[in-house]
Amino acid sequence: MVKQVNADSFRAELRVTEASGSGMTIQVTENAFETYKLQYSNNLKTWKAVPDLQSIQADFRGKADIKRMIKAGSVQIFYRLLNE
Repeated sequence: MVKQVNADSFRAELRVTEASGSGMTIQVTENAFETYKLQYSNNLKTWKAVPDLQSIQADFRGKADIKRMIKAGSVQIFYRLLNE
């Protein structure tokens, strides 16, 4: 989910590009140098900022990779982006 101010602006996307037993890589595709905050939820009702990630900024190609660890036995986690 991304809050947009301008209906003609590019819509940022999140996708998992790599996953293993202990971690995953989430790729963010967005406008070049745009800044976002990543939030997470376990129930899609209560959202919190990812504590170890202040903000995400795409490179000149409009991409950013985020590495996340997966703990054994952890509950399902959902992610969303918010414009800063």
